[in-house]
Amino acid sequence: MRPQRLPGYLPRALARLPVIAVVGLLVAACKPGAGSSCDRGDGRCLDAQRMLKCQGGRLVEMPCKGKGGCALGPKGPDCDLSGNADGDPCSTDDEGIAACADDKTLVACRSGKFVRAACKGPDGCVQQGANAVCDATRADVGDACKDPSHKACAADGSAFLACSEGKLARVFDCRGKNGCKATGSKLDCDMTVARIDDPCPKEMEGRPACSDDGAHILECQRGVFAIETPCTGGKRCSADGAAIRCDQPSAR
Repeated sequence: MRPQRLPGYLPRALARLPVIAVVGLLVAACKPGAGSSCDRGDGRCLDAQRMLKCQGGRLVEMPCKGKGGCALGPKGPDCDLSGNADGDPCSTDDEGIAACADDKTLVACRSGKFVRAACKGPDGCVQQGANAVCDATRADVGDACKDPSHKACAADGSAFLACSEGKLARVFDCRGKNGCKATGSKLDCDMTVARIDDPCPKEMEGRPACSDDGAHILECQRGVFAIETPCTGGKRCSADGAAIRCDQPSAR
């Protein structure tokens, strides 16, 4: 007759191991790893530079390349994202988590990948507790952009930029004395001065501007500035706030 397996029976191979070694094996077998089931928000340090985070009910691995690495903090496992690179993986459940890599660079989780973004606005990148805020109101033509709705002023204030095919492109020139500037999250482009055939937004249709040489009053017509009135008799076009008119030079 074959002997019956009694409660608490260990396989013969494990029975020959010291008790401490057996316990270690059982604990290791229970330790969750990438692919293990989880609840949204779950996370644990895999080692000093890697973390496991829940994504759609399964743990996925992400790096913690900042100086703080992965460590247990007051609220649980904490991952220092500040050193993470473009393309490093992150949990899609953590969309938008971010950190400042330095005072002008943001690292953020976007669609399952970390993305680094320049913060060229005057406030730069500011860490606010566990999150970060990036002032991206200023940028350069050709800067990468992930959000199709992203808009910014050119770093020198000369133009209004918008995201097109993954890069910021010049959309409107801001030739007025105030150039392009940000007031909070609102961007203002001073288009009281323009050149013939400069593009203009549909909101400006029918509105005037001075030509940059002062020789004409221009008008926004079907998306571009065109001559509306020449300034004759020695007069020059002047832009005084919203008032656009031809004046004698001595009258300005």
